[in-house]
Amino acid sequence: MIVFLLSNIPNPRMNKRIAIAKKLDSVMVICAERDHTNLWKPYHNDVPHHIFRCTMPSWTHIWKRIQVSLAFRRFARNLLKEANPSCIYAGGLDCYTIAWLYSRFRKIKLIYEIADVREFFLTNRKTIYTVLFPLFEKLLLKSVSLVVLTSEKFFDAYYCRQVPAEKVVVIPNTPNLEFFKNYHKRQHSHFTVGFIGGIRYLNQLKLLVDAAQTSSVNVFFAGGNGSSDMETELHEYCAGKKGIEFSGTYDYATEISGLYEKVDCVYSVYDADNCNVRIALPNKLYEAVFCELPLLVARNTYLAEIVNRYGIGVAVAHNHPEELAETLKKLSTDKAYYDSFVQNCRKHKEEILASDSPRKLEERIRAILSKKI
Repeated sequence: MIVFLLSNIPNPRMNKRIAIAKKLDSVMVICAERDHTNLWKPYHNDVPHHIFRCTMPSWTHIWKRIQVSLAFRRFARNLLKEANPSCIYAGGLDCYTIAWLYSRFRKIKLIYEIADVREFFLTNRKTIYTVLFPLFEKLLLKSVSLVVLTSEKFFDAYYCRQVPAEKVVVIPNTPNLEFFKNYHKRQHSHFTVGFIGGIRYLNQLKLLVDAAQTSSVNVFFAGGNGSSDMETELHEYCAGKKGIEFSGTYDYATEISGLYEKVDCVYSVYDADNCNVRIALPNKLYEAVFCELPLLVARNTYLAEIVNRYGIGVAVAHNHPEELAETLKKLSTDKAYYDSFVQNCRKHKEEILASDSPRKLEERIRAILSKKI
């Protein structure tokens, strides 16, 4: 059995991993549903999902987070003992730590997936976190069978110091195109910028709202569950402003293509002062290219490098509303300018989305499962 040990209900990326694992062995999911981040619902109905519901403090409240983590560890450990898996696929350091502790006295394979590198891992500042946590993670990684990264820059910037390259596989966060089979690009009477996904980086979302008011375009927010402090603040910030629409939480498998049909371009500007943001490749890149929608991204990021290389969008400063407003105005009024990005999305779609990642990951997991410990 392969057990997926996750800090949230499986998202679309992790559901693709589960689909691969189902071909190789029986699968079970042990996960947490955290307050304010319960964006997903179980997708694979034939896979048991054991859900630990909790409120998880941020890393700035480390001791409270440890207390909740210990409760989740007890929950997971009991289920792992019952399941007796041959492999644990852990998402994030919290869950990998639980998997590592469980594996100390058992013959078991460990797979560790990293979708984001914590900012304090990438900083040059010397603190107890920036010194001890990388050492702690490096110790744990001595037992790992495979590390799965969603951006090659994660390895270049950090994980090259943590784990040998032969134990690493990079799997881009491309979408399951089955969920986009009914997508049709639509023209709208009023130009609409879309932010589709969990509400994060509040300052950049306020930046979008301000720039949209100046440039007279609409904004469509899809995502979130309406209960987090960040969402509440964003709603309050948008109160009384014209052309702002919120759709709230959505079912990715059945609704994602319809959400992209509502917009003319995709907003993916995050805080480029954040080290992780500078090297990550979010799923919006691949979704927008497939939907032939220009991307707005933060300058001085790896995402901007990709966008500029293929001419599929515009990189702007992550803290400059006037520049963003000018860009939105040009996109919404200059048809030739807008169409050039659409045509480049269409031209490079196959190249950007083409990937043998599912086959590659399946082969690596199969090899791990067959290997004697």
